[in-house]
Amino acid sequence: MREHVPYAESGTAVHPDVPLVDQGVDSAGLLRLMMAIENAYAIEFAMDQLHEGVFRTARSAWTATAAIRAQTSP
Repeated sequence: MREHVPYAESGTAVHPDVPLVDQGVDSAGLLRLMMAIENAYAIEFAMDQLHEGVFRTARSAWTATAAIRAQTSP
């Protein structure tokens, strides 16, 4: 996550509840983050799952990722 958050200092964690845009992530960065999550976890966000709240914070991104993983796990 931190590699996609420009304002996160080296050695510090991304704050889970601060909006990602407030941590320096722009719209292109959000897209790169989504693609990185999809690749890392072998999942795909469906169009109906993509709304403003999904990538608002690191916590909301993880919650959405975990829900998709739970749906696709055997």
